[in-house]
Amino acid sequence: MQKILLYEYFTGGGLLNEELKSDLLFEANLMRNNIEDCGRNSADIKVHSLLDHRLKKHTNSNSILVKSDKKHIDIKLLKSYDYVLPIIPETDMLLYSYVKYLEDNEINTLISDSATIKVCSDKKKLHSYLFKSNISKPKIFDSKDAINLKSKIIIKPRLGAGCEDIRIIDSTSQFEYNNKYEIMESYINGESLSLSIFFTNTSFRLLSVNKQIINIQNNKLKLTGIVVNVYSKNSPEIIYLLSRIKNMLPGLYGFVGIDIIIDKGEIFVIEINPRLTTSFCGLYHALGINLLDFIFTKHNKNIINSKQNFLKI
Repeated sequence: MQKILLYEYFTGGGLLNEELKSDLLFEANLMRNNIEDCGRNSADIKVHSLLDHRLKKHTNSNSILVKSDKKHIDIKLLKSYDYVLPIIPETDMLLYSYVKYLEDNEINTLISDSATIKVCSDKKKLHSYLFKSNISKPKIFDSKDAINLKSKIIIKPRLGAGCEDIRIIDSTSQFEYNNKYEIMESYINGESLSLSIFFTNTSFRLLSVNKQIINIQNNKLKLTGIVVNVYSKNSPEIIYLLSRIKNMLPGLYGFVGIDIIIDKGEIFVIEINPRLTTSFCGLYHALGINLLDFIFTKHNKNIINSKQNFLKI
């Protein structure tokens, strides 16, 4: 029996000293519930999850109530499990810092190593890695003077996650830009997709290609839904791209989400999320696999169907 401790940041006490906001909790609960269900439906895996004490109405027999901001770094608790599975945003290096803490204390995880997470969490650094590997990505502008505002650009936090504080700027816009904390990149007007992948130390398996439903509201991007498993996983171009990404970042491990845009046949890499993402929540219904069983059975389970699954965010 494998024992896993799940630490989902928003529901697991990461915001213990802040107000819990419903817009953050919806996706967070979706992921936590999905992993807990995977544990309940497995004969070989037991999942316990940290749970903010203010959410005690969601308590079940596998919940560990969190009343102190020291709970998630309790070495005795962490070492009582075979693995820790953190689902934490990359924002301000939160995920990196926590995984580095686990590594420093020799605690086993089911996630990429901290050095890889550090690269993926910093959009400017990731852009540099993609550039050196000759992988297509949006162009980055170093200053406002370098921009041709005849076309749109994107401004996003350098250390952000998801659609958090992403703005679209065009030639009619007046805008402020902080070179230290933000990046400016070209706007790619193509099809927004996400890739759900499982990486091992030496290889990978593409589980699904998902369509992202993104709306623009007041010049800001908002992810409103995901259609899981919308396209064939046999695209040689996508498989080749993933092999190059694995060569670029050999420390990628476990479940990883990669955001891409396809425009006129060219694949642009937007972000690499070195953790479970919302898209994975639809995989059980779309593919018929238990994510946790998938890890510990050396991913020999067959994908038994190819249905789509819509997730409203």
